[in-house]
Amino acid sequence: MALVVGQTGSGKTRFLEEARAYAAMRGFTVLSVRCGQNKTDVPGQAISEIFREYVASQPTQLIYKICGDYADQMQKIVPEIAPRLGKVPEFNGLDPQQQKVRFNEAVAVFIENMSKENPIFISFDDVQYMDAYSLNFFKYYYELVSSQRTVLLGTSNPLDESSDVFKAMEEAIKARSLDIIELSNLDKEDTRRLISNYLGESIDNISDEFLNLVYSKTYGNPLFLEETLRYLIDKRQIYQKDDGTWDRDSLSELKIPTSLRSIVRAKLEGLSEDYLNLLRTASVIGQDFDYEILMKISGINDDDKFMDLLEDLIEKKFLSERKVGIGSVRIYFTDPQVREILYGDISMIRRKRLHEKIGEIMEESIPAENIDGLSISSLAEHFQEGGNLAKSLKYRKMEADLFYSMAEFSKAANAYETCLQIVSAIPFTDPNEKKKETAHLHLQVARSLTGIDPTNVYKNAQTAMNIYREIGDEIQFIESARLIVSYSPSESRNIYREVESIKNSDEIFEARFSFLVSYASITYLQGDINEAKRVSDILKNIEEENKDKMNNFSDKSIIFWAKIGRLTLIDIKSEADIDAMVQGYRNIIKSISDPNSQKDVHLRLLNSNVYDFLANIYFFALMDIEQAKDSFDAGIEDSENLAIHNYTSILKIERTYFCSVFAKGFEEAKQELNNIPKKDIVAMAGTGFELHFNAFKNGVLSWYYLANGDINELLKCLSSIAQVEGMQYRFLEFIPELLYYLDSEAYDNFMTALEKAESVYRDKPFSSETLLPRALIYSTSAEDLARNGQMDEARKRHNLLGEMASSLNQKWLAALHYRAGAAIDMQEKKFNEAEDKLTLSAKIWNELGFRFFAGRDLLLLAAVYHGSGKLNKSDESLNKAMELFTHLGAKMYAQKVLARKELLKA
Repeated sequence: MALVVGQTGSGKTRFLEEARAYAAMRGFTVLSVRCGQNKTDVPGQAISEIFREYVASQPTQLIYKICGDYADQMQKIVPEIAPRLGKVPEFNGLDPQQQKVRFNEAVAVFIENMSKENPIFISFDDVQYMDAYSLNFFKYYYELVSSQRTVLLGTSNPLDESSDVFKAMEEAIKARSLDIIELSNLDKEDTRRLISNYLGESIDNISDEFLNLVYSKTYGNPLFLEETLRYLIDKRQIYQKDDGTWDRDSLSELKIPTSLRSIVRAKLEGLSEDYLNLLRTASVIGQDFDYEILMKISGINDDDKFMDLLEDLIEKKFLSERKVGIGSVRIYFTDPQVREILYGDISMIRRKRLHEKIGEIMEESIPAENIDGLSISSLAEHFQEGGNLAKSLKYRKMEADLFYSMAEFSKAANAYETCLQIVSAIPFTDPNEKKKETAHLHLQVARSLTGIDPTNVYKNAQTAMNIYREIGDEIQFIESARLIVSYSPSESRNIYREVESIKNSDEIFEARFSFLVSYASITYLQGDINEAKRVSDILKNIEEENKDKMNNFSDKSIIFWAKIGRLTLIDIKSEADIDAMVQGYRNIIKSISDPNSQKDVHLRLLNSNVYDFLANIYFFALMDIEQAKDSFDAGIEDSENLAIHNYTSILKIERTYFCSVFAKGFEEAKQELNNIPKKDIVAMAGTGFELHFNAFKNGVLSWYYLANGDINELLKCLSSIAQVEGMQYRFLEFIPELLYYLDSEAYDNFMTALEKAESVYRDKPFSSETLLPRALIYSTSAEDLARNGQMDEARKRHNLLGEMASSLNQKWLAALHYRAGAAIDMQEKKFNEAEDKLTLSAKIWNELGFRFFAGRDLLLLAAVYHGSGKLNKSDESLNKAMELFTHLGAKMYAQKVLARKELLKA
């Protein structure tokens, strides 16, 4: 990857042209993308243009091969390819975040498959105008380039560190995967050589006086230099004599424009009115455009005359042409300044008329089923500028929906807000229609800003809810209410009562049920457990009494989410509660696996989630690594079969954390991170899946750094995890830190970390998310307090742990209880009791496969033997611990073993 950076006119585009020619000569498939200001807000436009050019020249059989499992996405990227691919089933059921991931997966797969066929050279001119969606993808794509036969070369204006381009390229620059090639203006001698080459004149004949004059006007800018020379030739101020040498007017008579814009203006003034009229009309269409639209709106009825004018303008370098898509050629202004000048010269009245006419012609020309993002944005702009607000609203909504479907949520919200402004200016004949449209747009703004701007989610959802209440749209009222309770805990009870007061009917049954599921989940997250349980019981009764109605739900997964919610709300007070949760998840999997359920894509997508929940129960409640791994493997197989590779990667990273870290070791777990396909990780860029993946990746690395005693890197990992909201991430954040400070005997640091951890879990019931961290907090704090002589407090924590172990009857809880008790016994010199407890604890951890915890117990047991004078047994225990730590790759703990051995020798 390389980026050519320089000021306008420094030769970036020329550099790109030469590189493209060289690549073509060396056998590369050369693809070109021009990024323009009018494309900046079209998501994925730069990526789309790559594939448009490629598929235009390839046979259909190869296109099928390139698409793989992602033909549905190729049709989104290149809509006009649909007739060639035939009917491709849409992958329904994905939420916007999943849709974005699948789109990114597709792009990575397309480029990878293209490069397998032939080495690919892709050039991007004016990257500073690249749309945010494409930029975000290339922020991560650099990781894949090294393994593919692909060259990416772009041009950009000088990079500012605050610019989107710099932020997107920063990681690639740091990784030395992206080379920056800086172009600057020419010095005087290089300017002399350029003048000599341009004129075909001997360099010795370029006088210092002429050089100094030209250089003082152009500052050595290559484009300005060439345009200045062309201007002087056109004005006959420099001219070729009969003998082929060049001469000029006196220096005092040479009139060199003071800016490139002045030269452009002067060049335009030399054109005839026919040329100018055609260029002015083209300037209204845009920076680049379909020449057939220009032909239709130009008013030139003679096709030959039109083509002659167009070809002349291309030859004169005012316009350029390029092939895009299948059988499609687009024209663009070679110099954007030409378009700006011409557009500014047209009266506002004439521009308005032209914009509307262009919109109408475009609308007639583009098949509705193949319309792409650029066409949608162009139509919206032309109709808006042309004053046709109804059509502008139609296409602005399509544009906003496109942003939303591609998870460009901030842009979607802005686009929906633009629609609201248009709606306010449209004189609807039916006031209720205007209210309905306004409410819908406010609701869409709220949906788009979910997780981004809570204040505006609430504000827009509240507005929508009030309007829907007024016009009597109960289904949409309930949908608005669902959003509000997520962002306004103080109002949630009142809104719940209002929804409950709506007379039940078949029409609102599904919406009402969905609201109750969301409300129960939200109240649980807000800590109102009793209310969540009450509503969960209501949902259970509704299910039992309305089975026929629920069979007609458009999204049956919501029924299973209600069941999952009930399982989550189980207070784990006994072994039977754990068994009930495990059996509950197994029953859900069995129901979803039913052949009839497999026809529902929402349920098929849910299946991997349920395996994930089940694996978490096996780990957090039962500490059963093998069962957890089996569940993860089943979920991975399901997601692979559905080609939901992002979820495959999520399950793999969780499997690495929950299983490999403890069963295989820290080095091997770290290596597993590298085995997850980079293209699948890249595909998650900019989504919630990326946050989840990175949290667990940092979780794996935090255990690695714990084992190797690197507290600085450990804290960096934990700091990254702390940025992600959710109870499930707190276990990742606190436990490695507590263990590090405990095992490093850093009492003050331990107590600070303990206080943070306890503030999270205090007053929380025992659940699948809190059971293990609470037990580890009790165990580590009891041990640390005992070491520091706070025996009463240590016993309190030990007793709490004992109550858990007794009621839940889990071996791992008994092991934690034994170790905490042994720590207390050590301080009271009860070495025999401590020996027995640590022997049992180490045995349990070994049986469960948690060899790291077994090693820690053996290390502490060695200290107990040492304290009681049983030096041979101490050495034997240390040898066993060393064997475990060496196998696991736990260097810090291996060093602790060696240090203890030195004490034995002493």
